[in-house]
Amino acid sequence: MVRPGRARDFLACAALALAVVPAAAFAAPVLSRTSPNGHFAVTLLPPARIPLHDIHAWRVKVATPGGVPVAGALVYVNGGMPEHGHGLPTRPKVTRESAPGTYEIEGMKFTMPGRWEVLIAVQKLPDSDVTAFEVVIAPPVEFSSEETALIASLRLSRLPARRADPTNAHEGKPAAAALGKRLFADPRFSANGRVACATCHDAALQFQDGKPRGEAIGLTARRTMPLAFAGRGPWLFWDGRKDSLWSQALAPLEDAREHGINRLRVARLVKAHYRADYRAIFGRFPDLPESPQDAGPLGTAEEMAAWESMPPATRAAVSRVFAHVGKAIAAWEATLRHEPSRFDRFAEALARGERRAASILDEEEANGLKVFLGKGQCITCHNGPLFTDHFFHSTRVPPLEAANPDPGRAAGAKAVQADEFNCLGPFSDAKPDACRELRFINAIDPVLRRAFKTPSLRGVAERAPYMHAGQLATLEAVVDHYARAPESTPVTTSRGHGHGSGSELQPVALTDGERRDLVRFLGTLSSPVVQGPARRR
Repeated sequence: MVRPGRARDFLACAALALAVVPAAAFAAPVLSRTSPNGHFAVTLLPPARIPLHDIHAWRVKVATPGGVPVAGALVYVNGGMPEHGHGLPTRPKVTRESAPGTYEIEGMKFTMPGRWEVLIAVQKLPDSDVTAFEVVIAPPVEFSSEETALIASLRLSRLPARRADPTNAHEGKPAAAALGKRLFADPRFSANGRVACATCHDAALQFQDGKPRGEAIGLTARRTMPLAFAGRGPWLFWDGRKDSLWSQALAPLEDAREHGINRLRVARLVKAHYRADYRAIFGRFPDLPESPQDAGPLGTAEEMAAWESMPPATRAAVSRVFAHVGKAIAAWEATLRHEPSRFDRFAEALARGERRAASILDEEEANGLKVFLGKGQCITCHNGPLFTDHFFHSTRVPPLEAANPDPGRAAGAKAVQADEFNCLGPFSDAKPDACRELRFINAIDPVLRRAFKTPSLRGVAERAPYMHAGQLATLEAVVDHYARAPESTPVTTSRGHGHGSGSELQPVALTDGERRDLVRFLGTLSSPVVQGPARRR
């Protein structure tokens, strides 16, 4: 038996027999065993991720061999690295008993990877005993200078401030954003009075809906895309058929499968419910005809006929109100952003050469990042702070209808050129020289057939299912698809480039472990979607 006054000395002299934890970021096991003399059942509870170099807290539970909590015991902690002949760099202490038999340990720290031992001495008179545990901390994954530079380029802090959209002079106005937020959530802007933008763009789901294809009045052909940072690229939607955030906001309103409302009805709703807000932002509200009540260039045959019966000046005035609705919604959507993720914290620490970087990603996640940067070739398309090249690629995802595959960008490129709400259209606030993407658009290359926009990977782990029509249910299935590269024979264009109407993919030989680690890494890109300007660092 150890007397109370000698418990610390007894622990300090006890033979070490405990191992430590995989060091970079490791899902630590629960370590439980009966003490050598059979007095206590001791359970050591490390944190889910044990950091290297940082002081942190553990927990220990003490019970009788029969499972009864041992309250009011004296508990001491010691340990070290037998292979290196040194102890712990700190002197951890039990600071409180948070529940009967549960003791909180503060001051734990590990300074190097390898095999560590942790000793727990328990004294509850008349008994005392020392229980040893082993924790193995694996060496952190190392990155080459080239990999470190690539990682630095992916940091969210490298995303430049959003440039004002030249096509929308109202984007930066708080009043426009406030109006847009209300319009976004208003179900009256639908044929059945039950569908709002927020119906499919759910704030709790990164402003998408978690379904394979969007469902509103009807079932759409493609997956609902998230909205955070949506206006950062030159093209919107899976096929890029819109070239601004505000013109993108308009398309669902007139789509029979989504809101199913007509253009004149939208103008009447704005006049009835938002006229004062509209006037404060956009100026005088135009006069609307007493009849018809419903009209638009898209919609039912009656609505389209009614639209054609209206004078051109009236149609233009209604279309301008319609465009302003989109510009207000876009002013709000432009404020949606992702917070920095755990990957960003790792990348920032790595860029600064901080030792704590090794504890932010665990070994599997770090290995997955190496696959992402190298062997997996993911960064080829998923690059930059938003993990997208903002371009369109054919990856031979199985079409919903084999006999009638979605043409993707091939149709979208032609649609955006013909769109009256594009950068060069009469409702754009941009000067022609600001419309370079549209002026120099590639709309004829065979590579555009069945090509779809590269989505951002930020938050991707919470956005199942995947691909443009939700064809793949899990990230594991996505990684498997890219590793196999089905139908990967490229079609050579007239200029001899190895791409075209066939897939751009080539198979990548990934081991089961590499596939698992890649999925684990993608989980580190998760972070909340919030509204407002980014916080200064």
